[in-house]
This record gives sequence, C-alpha cells and structure tokens, in this order.
Amino acid sequence: MSQKALNRILASPRWRTSLAGFCLLTANLALAQPSPHSDHVSTPHSINIPAQPLDQALTQLTEQTGVTLAIQANDLPTTMSPALKGRMGLEDALKLLLSNSLLQARITPEGHVLITDAPDQAMVMPPVLVLGHDQQLGMTVYDREHIRSMPGRHGQITELLRQNPAVQFDRNSRSSKNPADLASENISINGAKYWDNNFSVDGVSINNDLNPGGQSVTANSSMTDLPANTSQGMNLDTSLLESITVYDSNVPAEYGGFTGGVVEADTRTPTRELSGSVSMSLTQDSWTEYHLDDRYEEDFHAPSDADGTAETQPNFRTLTYRATLEGYLTDDFGLIGSFVRRTSNIYDKNIYASNFVDNGVTAPSKTDLTQQVDNLFLKGVWAVNDRLNLSSTLNYAPQSAEYFNINTLNGGFDIESGGLQTTLKADWQGDWGTWQHGLNYSSLEQSRQNGEDYFKAWYASADKNWSDPTQRWNATMEGSYGNIEQTQDKFGYDFKLQLLPLQTGAAEHSFNLGGNVEHTAATYGRTTEFTQANGTDLIPTYTCQTASGDIDDAFCSATPIIATPYRGWAPDAGQMFKRLYHYVPGEIKVSQTAVGAFVDDRIQWHNLSVRTGIRAEWDDYLRNVNIAPRLALNWDLFGDQQTRVIAGANRYYGRSIFDYRLREQRESMRYFSLRDPNTLEFGERILAAKNSTHLQDLKTPYDDEVTLGIEQVFADTLFSLRVVDRKGRDQIHRERISNDGSHEDLATTYYTYTNDGTTDSKNYYVSIRPQGTLNLWHTFTQGELTLGWSDVTTTGSHYNQNLDDTLVMYKGSPIKTYDIPVDNYTRPWTVGLTTKTHIPAAGLTLANFFNWRSSYSQVIRDGRIDYQGQRIYNYVDYDIDAALTWDMRVGWQKAVGSNETLFANLDIGNVLNDKNTIGSSSSSSTSAEIDYELGRNFTLEVGYRF
Repeated sequence: MSQKALNRILASPRWRTSLAGFCLLTANLALAQPSPHSDHVSTPHSINIPAQPLDQALTQLTEQTGVTLAIQANDLPTTMSPALKGRMGLEDALKLLLSNSLLQARITPEGHVLITDAPDQAMVMPPVLVLGHDQQLGMTVYDREHIRSMPGRHGQITELLRQNPAVQFDRNSRSSKNPADLASENISINGAKYWDNNFSVDGVSINNDLNPGGQSVTANSSMTDLPANTSQGMNLDTSLLESITVYDSNVPAEYGGFTGGVVEADTRTPTRELSGSVSMSLTQDSWTEYHLDDRYEEDFHAPSDADGTAETQPNFRTLTYRATLEGYLTDDFGLIGSFVRRTSNIYDKNIYASNFVDNGVTAPSKTDLTQQVDNLFLKGVWAVNDRLNLSSTLNYAPQSAEYFNINTLNGGFDIESGGLQTTLKADWQGDWGTWQHGLNYSSLEQSRQNGEDYFKAWYASADKNWSDPTQRWNATMEGSYGNIEQTQDKFGYDFKLQLLPLQTGAAEHSFNLGGNVEHTAATYGRTTEFTQANGTDLIPTYTCQTASGDIDDAFCSATPIIATPYRGWAPDAGQMFKRLYHYVPGEIKVSQTAVGAFVDDRIQWHNLSVRTGIRAEWDDYLRNVNIAPRLALNWDLFGDQQTRVIAGANRYYGRSIFDYRLREQRESMRYFSLRDPNTLEFGERILAAKNSTHLQDLKTPYDDEVTLGIEQVFADTLFSLRVVDRKGRDQIHRERISNDGSHEDLATTYYTYTNDGTTDSKNYYVSIRPQGTLNLWHTFTQGELTLGWSDVTTTGSHYNQNLDDTLVMYKGSPIKTYDIPVDNYTRPWTVGLTTKTHIPAAGLTLANFFNWRSSYSQVIRDGRIDYQGQRIYNYVDYDIDAALTWDMRVGWQKAVGSNETLFANLDIGNVLNDKNTIGSSSSSSTSAEIDYELGRNFTLEVGYRF
C-alpha cells in the first residue's frame, strides 16, 4: 500500500476514529464505553462495495455500516477484495473482504472491529471462496475465485450458471455433434422465455434485442432472414470478470427490462502493483469422445452430405489466447487491459455432397470453417479525492462464424455478431449518501457479410461445369444470398442515489432511488444490391446477344446444356434466365427512446427486514406506461440469524424486440424484372410483393411472481427451501390474417403480432451448504447441494410462432396446438453438487460439478389420425432417460519467484463418459436420428502470472 494512499485513509474522519478505537483496544481498558455503533455490528446491512483494492473496500465498509474499524497489522496488502452486494451481517462481509489477504477480523464486546495479521500466516490456506454464495434468497454471487476455479470449456458467462438450479439450458447445448461452436448459450430462468433475461456488464445492458427469440433459421436458408441472435449480445470471456450476480427472484426495483432474471457481470479493476498474465488453452477432436446414434455414426465421421453450417464437427481444434496487464500508474490512477482470442477451426466440411463429387464435380469440394470471438478490454479507475471516483471501460467483443451455401461455387459468407460497449462512471460520496452517474454507448449487430452479391442456379453445361452434370436442375449453383446488416446502437444515461440509513423510531430506512434514459436505433438493410436467379426461371436460347448489341454473359449462356431439364428444351440450346429478383440497397430503421425510474426502501425493524419498491418505465416504441411494484420480506425469526423466513410479490416487465417492426416494409426492398423475349433485355423493375407484416398496438409482456422461502442454520450448515410461482401474461405471438381488402398496402395474407401468449411456472428449490470448511489431511473442502423442480406450461416457444388453435391429438386426447406441452428448457428435476478442494502442499485445486437431470418426454409429431371426420396431426411422447454429468477442473499453480507463478488448468467434461440422451433430432419423426450429449472431453490451459 502506498504512503499517499495510507495518508488519504488516515486523514478521513472515520479512520481517525478507528485509530482512537485501536488505542483503546490495545490498552485493554476494562471500563471502555460501548461504541455508539455497536448495534450495527449485529444488524444486517445493505452493502454495495465493488471489487477494488482492500484499503478502499474497508473504507467503504465503514461508511456503509457505521462501525468503528481499527488495524493492528503490519501493513494492509495491495490485494483486490471481491465485490459485495446485498444484505448481510458485518461478520460475513468482513470474511469476504479479507478472503484474499492474510488478515483476520475480530469483533470486540464493545462493538469495535479489530483487523490483525492471521495467527500463523504460513498455515493460512489460500482463498477458497464460497461456492456461488447467496447474499439473499433469489440472488447468487459468483466471485472471481469461484469463476477462476470452476470448470468451463469456453470461458463463457452462461457456462457457470449451470450450477444455479433456477437456470435451465437448451437441451442441445451440450450436443455431441458440435463441440467447437463458440456462440454463447441461451438460458431460461424460472421457466421464463429464454430471450427475456437482462444481461448487463458493470450495470449496463448488453442485450441484443434485434431478434433474440425468433424462429430457427439456418444461416444459408433464406434471402431475407438471418438466424436469431442470442440474447447475450456480447460473448465476454470470464477472465475479464470480478463477479457474476444472478437475480432469479425478489429482484430489486433497480432492475428492469426482463421477465426471466438478471445476470449482472462486474469487470475487474486493476491491482495496485504492476502485474499481468498470459495463457493459452486447447481442446480438439482427439481429446473428445463423441456419443452418436449407432445408425449414423459412420456418416458422422465420413459424411456424405454437404454441411454448410457445420452441424457436425468430427474434426476440430479450439484455441484460446489470453493476455492481461494491469497496475496503478500513479497513486490514484490505475489501468487494466486484456485481450482474449478464442478460435475454433472446423476441418474438412463437404461443400458438395459425395454423390455430386462422384459424378464429376470440378470445383473445390471441401473447406475448413472458422469461428472466432475476440475480447479487447480496457478499464481505467481514478480516485480523484476521498469523495469522487471515476472509471471508464471499453469492451470490444466481435464474433464471426464462417458458413457456405451447399453444392454451390463461391457460396461462402460470414455471420458477424457482438460489438462494442463503452461506459463512463462517476461515484460521489456525499454527506448523506452516494451518487452514481453513468454514461454508456453500445453498438451490436447480427449481420451476414462477405458473401457474393448474386445467386444463380444453372443447368450443367460445358461452361457451367463445376458441379454434377447428372442433376436435372439446380445442379450448377453459384453465389451466396447477399449481405444483410442488422445493427443496434444505444446511448444511455443512468443515475442512482443510495442514501445513508435513516432512523425513525425503531426502524431504519435505507432508500435507493434512480433512473435511466436511453435511445436505441435498430436497423435492417443492405448496402449493395443482391440479385437472385432461380433455376425455375431458366428458358432455352441460342444467343445471349441483346437488341442493343451487348452480350449478357451474367445471366445467359449459349452453350448447350448437358442436364435433362424438367420441361421441353430445344435441341442443343443454351440457357438464360427469364426473370431476376433484385434486393435493392436500403434500410429499415426503428428508434426507441426509453425512460425508467425506481425507488425502494429497505426497512429494518427489529428482526424484520422489508424492501418495498416500485419501478416505472415508458418507451415511444410500444408507448406503454409500465408500473412494476416490488416487495420482499426477510424475517429473522429469533433474532440470531439462524432461522429466516423470506417472502415476496413482484412484477417484471420485458423489453421491446425490434424484429417486430423491422419486418414491416421488408418487401419494399424486393423487386423483379422480366426479360423481353424479342429484345432479350430486362424490363422495368416491379415490386415483387406487398408487405406481409403489419404491427398493431401491443402491450408489454410481464411476469407476476410470488415467492416464499425459509432458511435454517443447523450444525453449521445452511438449509434453504423456496418456492417461486410465476405467471407470464401478454406474451407476444404472431397471427396470420387474410386480407379482406381493407389494407391495400398489405399482401393477401399478412401477419401481425398479438398479446395472446401465456406462461405459467411453479418452481421449488432446495439448497444445503455447509458454512465451514472440511479440513482433512491438510486439505480444505467446501461444497453445496442444490435441488430444483419445475413445472412449466406455455403457449409457444418463440414470438414468430403462430398462436395455433388447430385441433391435434396428443396421447389419445384432442387438444389445441398451442396446448402441446413445452419440452425444452424444462427438465422437471435437477440436482447439482458443487465441491471445491484445495491442497496447499501440492498447489492443487480440485473443483467438481455433478449435474443430474431427471427423465422427461419429448413431444414428436407421428403422422395423422382420424378424428370426427377430419385428419389431424397426432403427437406422442418420446421418453428421454435421466442424465448425469460430472465436470471437473484440476487447477495447479507453482510460485517460481517472489511475484511470479506458473499455472495450469485441466477441464474434464463428462468425466464418467456417460451416454446421455438429448432426444430426437426431428420433432416430426419418431424414427429420426437420436442426439446425445458430448462424451468425455479435455481442455488444457497453461499460463504465467507475474
């Protein structure tokens, strides 16, 4: 700790009081008067301390709790303290703040806090922090040590959330077919829609709301639609993070824009001393066991079909490079910079199907595909004075994935996502509270780039000779589906005021209030023209010379075709397109200005803590005023923090999805032109179709939540049980409408969106967590057991799905289509066991996560059946067995100098190599290929810290 920093702390009034308290304590005055702050020692406090150097964190602790703090240690270390957020006792707060140091805290009978060197520093174990500790029911914090020590193949935020029983994943997220995919995973919290969680970094949203919950569209299947983006708009590496906080219930009024939950990531701040690290991690196909359907295993390893989206990945290598440098340039100004590059190379993908190749393909028939995620992170912190702290962050996280159109020449393109986020924050410690101000800007995208600006499907001929000449049509294709840019740019300002506690009689009030305003612009468009020429529009010709004397060699070939066409063809005639479709440059833009305000009051009255709050939101997109009340109660039944009853009633409103509006007017960018049979010239362009989307007034979807829980400490173990009941209403569905002529600008059949969707979920969670550490043979172990049960019913899986009331047969009973049970993100029973063992003598840390998921039924369409004189679809259950996955990380580190360390982490996924069934690869066939989860796999990281 620098002398200037120490002088700054000692000059503050609270630290002068602390030194006075220290003198009294060390003198052992038997008649010392109790501290006026002694009541604060046993009372839980609302604490919000970001990750920062320990001296600054202890200063904030005294300011937020009012306790007297004294130091009887040789020196305060320059280590970083973890972030604290939530309501907790002073003893718990001190344990967490000091966990990275060789210090201990003792609360004296007079109510003072004395910080001293640990009795035997040589025997103090390195930090083994709590495994995802609950600081209040419904809130879970994963600190830096937990993030760094738990298994995670790709270093993604959502990988760590598997340990949370309230979080469920797409059943295909662990598929054995695509272990090299780098896209972040979608999650559902408490049964809510997977696209409606609030992901934020340093308190600023990184949600990509372009089209996070759209219908499944493969990257190479549409001229106008792109695959739905993940809700988490930036794929950040967890090495950049100080903590991850998950709110799954009883979420404070400070947070809005979700119906599921909040995932808040706080980035790291620089250490005092100059330090850094470099590392590299690797996983590859030879380190991976694949579990496959026996009927298709041979084709997986030696595929015969073309695969332009890398749906199967039998040959791959994933490399991750990480480098960090940090430190304070002056006593008050620090910087941290980091760069992470994660790259998956997927080898030997078939451009052409094997039967095409066997019949004479001359174009390249195989290629390698690459997926890449970069993270460039820069953060500066400046302690301007004892009251004002400034920080600024830059996150640049572009992501790209290569694809191609199958059986096509020059069909490659990229899907680009991710983007940029910058923030500027100011924290002011006033005499009556803390002001926090923030400015932010983000730019995200989900675009198709780097493809050709044409697509043509020819018959095979001597000059169109790169494909299979035996195919009757669409045999010789070239080009991609054109470039599409989808962007989301957002400017925002937010503020928060956290008042110092106010005493009114026996009650203590802690007010927290704030607001935000943000402007978002979302766009869909093309910067270059794209031309589509379909094989169905080919006609015979003997010349490509137009009446103007030009030779049309772009959309005409006089060379006789080789293939046998579907329609009659003149002898030895060539081919030309009689019609072209033109997707013209243009942009559809939607802008939204949104404002929000909140206030909550945390009231502590004897053993009862009540948080009452309300949040108000409005935007000019949906133009709804949304009022969301929040209420949470915490009753310390006997006043000893051993038995607590928790309850809550809350409303959460979702966000606006821009895809609804960006579909309007999309047809206005598509024209066609016809070739004149006499001049062979193309005529004027004609609008190809009227608009097929019409947006009407919509309500904002919301969830109403009621929660009840109890916590009991017994035998130094915390037992908790909670129930979370959610009712989602006004959820968005698409509706197909026949135009009665009243909308002349719309197509004969068009689509609109309605608020007819609903979701109901009941969720029960149990956790058992020993509060101490098991010390056995010089090893130190912590653990936690969680159980979850959920029952979810919903009317649809995504907002572009029609609310279909057609009758179908399900298990012998007629029901409406929208009543078919949901079978994804809804594993009924889950059990998780997390353990972490530190072995100081060997420099080893062993972290394990056991995840058991109960059996469930996948709903599959099985043909049609007669019912009351009509043929209706018949749906059956396909039973999926229970699954157990054991993931492990073995961490090793060894000091090679006073401030230098070598380290290695070995992640072993599915240690037991269990063959866990995902389900059928098709929702409309009972005999389709069965998919399985990935088998045993290894990821190795080696690195150096200094």
